[in-house]
Amino acid sequence: MHTTTTKTPWYDGAKTFEGPLGSALLDAVGATGTTLKVTALNDYVTEIPVADFREHPVILATKLDGEPMSVRDKGPIFVIYPFDEEPALNNETYFGRSAWQVKSIEVF
Repeated sequence: MHTTTTKTPWYDGAKTFEGPLGSALLDAVGATGTTLKVTALNDYVTEIPVADFREHPVILATKLDGEPMSVRDKGPIFVIYPFDEEPALNNETYFGRSAWQVKSIEVF
């Protein structure tokens, strides 16, 4: 598990997110490929370069401020970039990759 505290466009003020590192998940399942297709419960789809998970401490957040993330509050899984830690990520490109209510991740 990894923790990051950051401001996002979706919450007021900085929030603490906790979950596994995306890179750890890729390693655990032996994933190869260059692109992740992330699908949300509402069928929103975003493509994330695998390089994002390898080059940045992106987490698959399952907790928000110490509490499990509910579907009502963007859970059960929310892709969170370290926006405050790496200000270059604080833009529309990475906001669009930050899918919430994640139901599946496919590697291509």
